[in-house]
Amino acid sequence: MPVRALVVDPSAPAAVRLAEVPDPVPGQGQVLVDVSHVSLNYGDLNDARSGRVPVGAVLGSDAAGVVVRAAADGTGPAVGTRVVALTSGAFAERVAIDVGALAEVPKGLALAEAVALPVAGVAALRSLRAAGLGPDKRVLVTGASGGVGRFAVQLAARAGAHVIASVGSTARGEGLVGFGADEVLVGLEGLERAVDVVIDSVGGPQLVAAWNLLAPGGQRAERRLVFRGTGGLPAVCDRGPVQVADVLRHRGRCRAGPDRSHGAGR
Repeated sequence: MPVRALVVDPSAPAAVRLAEVPDPVPGQGQVLVDVSHVSLNYGDLNDARSGRVPVGAVLGSDAAGVVVRAAADGTGPAVGTRVVALTSGAFAERVAIDVGALAEVPKGLALAEAVALPVAGVAALRSLRAAGLGPDKRVLVTGASGGVGRFAVQLAARAGAHVIASVGSTARGEGLVGFGADEVLVGLEGLERAVDVVIDSVGGPQLVAAWNLLAPGGQRAERRLVFRGTGGLPAVCDRGPVQVADVLRHRGRCRAGPDRSHGAGR
């Protein structure tokens, strides 16, 4: 029986339309999930417009729902388990998902809240891990009012870092102190002391300015800028004898992060 899904259609508004697709058949190590909630990321619409996802393919990365068929090999959650997942083709009524791409949703957490976690939360977590975060670090988060930024502020604060949140306006900064930010700035105005880590999701001239705010690292590889690069990987750059142009081209001492994060880099 077919299921409804949001698929790529270049002729439709925003290059997305509602359609029917075949009911998915779980493969090895997959569960079947009845999807009740999805989360739309800017990258999902970008995928539809850019051609990265083929015409007719199901869009989406973030989904939450209930397992209706357990994995045949006995791995993963049982039938009836509430789960949240980071998977391609998430915007459908039913989705076959690898057991390694989902997590059980704790009691007391609504699926509507949990579904906002995967792309933004994993991108923030992987970026902070790639930066070598520690409790003695000064961390600058640009675009801190966005999804990735808000998660990065909270995670860095939980790690004991001194967190500086950069936003586009005073209104956008509301609530970030409650999330753990020690300072909230509009742009980079007023930031005079160097920082150890930058998590950047703005790019452009602000990426260059943030690079110049990094303390010179020498042999201290923890002086790092992490930005969402190409290929779904956070790009990591150590502050040292490398030019900003090299940062933008992923050259010099810049490298891909330690592991893949589906959706990061969009």
